[in-house]
Amino acid sequence: MLAFVATGCEAADAALRAEARQAGAVVNVIDRPDMCDAFTPSIVDRDPVVVAIGTEGTAPVLGRAIRSEIEQMLSPGSSFAICLISSFSNSLMEKPTRLCISIHSA
Repeated sequence: MLAFVATGCEAADAALRAEARQAGAVVNVIDRPDMCDAFTPSIVDRDPVVVAIGTEGTAPVLGRAIRSEIEQMLSPGSSFAICLISSFSNSLMEKPTRLCISIHSA
């Protein structure tokens, strides 16, 4: 069992963490790495590409900054381009040919 605690109040977070751990849960207290048993990475999902950014709770601001950069690199519309490139790549593996693709994001 995994429990997430995020009250913003240190005393309430500690009490809920203790209760969850007593029930056998692994606990993540949001923005409190000193109270965490487990950490969850930031995820950028641009199907079929998924990127996870984790700092084990030591640098959440850096993790968010990296996530922001990756989100800009892989804009929501990039999924189509990734699939297109993948399909051309698979075709090239079957029949060698010369191909040049230029993708510009706005």
